[in-house]
Amino acid sequence: MLERETPVWWRYLDRHMGEYERIYYALALTLKEPPTGVPEAVARGWMHSVAKRIDAVGVRKDGGVDLVEVTTSAGLRAVGQAATYSELWRLLRPLPGRWRMLVVCEYADEDVRYMLEKLGAKLVLVP
Repeated sequence: MLERETPVWWRYLDRHMGEYERIYYALALTLKEPPTGVPEAVARGWMHSVAKRIDAVGVRKDGGVDLVEVTTSAGLRAVGQAATYSELWRLLRPLPGRWRMLVVCEYADEDVRYMLEKLGAKLVLVP
């Protein structure tokens, strides 16, 4: 999450923190296999250098999982990230439970709203 996006995230949490049991930040996903025969710290460093990182992953109290992309203004980049994170999560399933993709932002135009809906991602506008 970029520094300028942090206030958007905090405003979202002001309203939704009670829904979560745990939140992970910058959760790394990749189809690539980590190097073998290296110390765990090296493997973790490798993972964070090559993987895609989801801004936040919230484990809800109802057992579901929210994959969260946070931005000030959702555009094509957010649509691509939502599509990529959703597919990688579907393939890798790093945490159990039903999951959904959220894009949390201050603004999204009609085209972006349409595409996120087509992808099955939930758009959450935070004033």
